[in-house]
Amino acid sequence: TDPAPPLIDRIDMQAGPSYKYEPPKPLLNIHFQRTKILLHTSEYNKMFAATADRLEPVFARMEKEEGSLEPEVVAKVRRMGDGFDELYHGLEKKARRLTNRHWRVIKCDLKRIGHVSFEDLSSRLLEICNELASLNITFKYEV
Repeated sequence: TDPAPPLIDRIDMQAGPSYKYEPPKPLLNIHFQRTKILLHTSEYNKMFAATADRLEPVFARMEKEEGSLEPEVVAKVRRMGDGFDELYHGLEKKARRLTNRHWRVIKCDLKRIGHVSFEDLSSRLLEICNELASLNITFKYEV
């Protein structure tokens, strides 16, 4: 038997593929994120959740006893809480615009709140609110 001709001789280069190719349509609402951003958001969501668990009782108690607290302290703590909520609930959207420096500052701010002792909240509310207000944390970053 004769050997088969080489494969290159058997392929018709002019014919092209034997099927009609249509590229897939692009998905309009899909947005890929970089791995670094995904890792940051998953790590920081845990820290935000822990901080939120610590702050919620303070804000609930502060609403009840607002008259006994200084208005300036209440305003600072509320500003911090509003910024915290806005950043925590919008972290996935804002994560793309945050720089490494922003991530470090956020982590530092969360740790500073973590160093505040929230024990015996009912009798130490004034002291805790003063300590939170003295931190001057707003969670407002230029993004």
